[in-house]
Amino acid sequence: MEKQFLESYKEMKVGDLITTYHAGVHRLKKIERRILSKEDKERHPHAYKDIEAESDMSPLFHYVQVADVNGQKKIGKTTKKCDAFFCKPFILMVEDLRHKLGDLEALLEC
Repeated sequence: MEKQFLESYKEMKVGDLITTYHAGVHRLKKIERRILSKEDKERHPHAYKDIEAESDMSPLFHYVQVADVNGQKKIGKTTKKCDAFFCKPFILMVEDLRHKLGDLEALLEC
């Protein structure tokens, strides 16, 4: 599942439900393309060692909160943003919770 998480941002599109490092569930509103400048590459050589200057970086995702961590609807008032690398489709969280629920239900049968 780790590989699926790391590559999942590439398949997301505007309108998708996502999770981020901000708590809760969010709706993706905008995907901002970013290109690594030569200056940034020189300023942060360790952070961008595997990316060539003038090439695409992971995009910046803009999103609004639609639910809290418990699934209760919450209308976000501000648009937040973060690097797409830290985002994943909400469905992956749901699948993980279903797996955990199965493990817990198995304990009841013991």
